[in-house]
Amino acid sequence: MKDGKNPNPNTVHPIAGYDNEIYVKPTITNPNINVGEFTYIADSEFEHHVTNFYPWSRDKLIIGKFCQIAAGVEFVMNDAGLAEAYSEVDEDGKDLVQEAIDGCPVAAVSWED
Repeated sequence: MKDGKNPNPNTVHPIAGYDNEIYVKPTITNPNINVGEFTYIADSEFEHHVTNFYPWSRDKLIIGKFCQIAAGVEFVMNDAGLAEAYSEVDEDGKDLVQEAIDGCPVAAVSWED
């Protein structure tokens, strides 16, 4: 608590002098990651824990308020396994990335048009 009275959800380091615990929301740079206030992680950075989140992905990661995220956790996004097909086209010119995306089941993923 920086002001000594109330915690500030926009503070990156809620404990003065301790850099290995952060509030996640003020550190987010990816617009497809939405984290509620006062959610914290036992680490000095959050976004490197989110893997397989490609620029062409329509996935969203949404985490609520007041959550605690353990050190070492990994959020594996829906596009895991598609990295090898990212820029591949078969001999007929078919876009393998789009084919792989179209064939993926949609479960627990928020899509936007």
